[in-house]
Amino acid sequence: MIRPSKVHFPTDTVPVEYVWTNDTDYGEFITLRNTIEVNQNLSDDVMRQTLLHELLHAIESHNSGITLLTETQVEHISSYLLYILRNNDELLTYLTHND
Repeated sequence: MIRPSKVHFPTDTVPVEYVWTNDTDYGEFITLRNTIEVNQNLSDDVMRQTLLHELLHAIESHNSGITLLTETQVEHISSYLLYILRNNDELLTYLTHND
């Protein structure tokens, strides 16, 4: 499986680093290190869901510096977003196309 090493936000922010670890239950975004840690022993599907969940925390942190969404809200948003992207190939292609 190909796993990304960095995510670059389309702003002036510092890239978020990914770390594949065994030291966390699922995953977490560590603000001070600007790092997302995801447990590599999870199934591929759960790792993807966890990564998207933690990306939402990272985006929230970069935009506001404070947590406004609850864990339940982040979980619902990440679940639905992953479902939408998986079931709409054209949408993902459109969103990631560089003009």
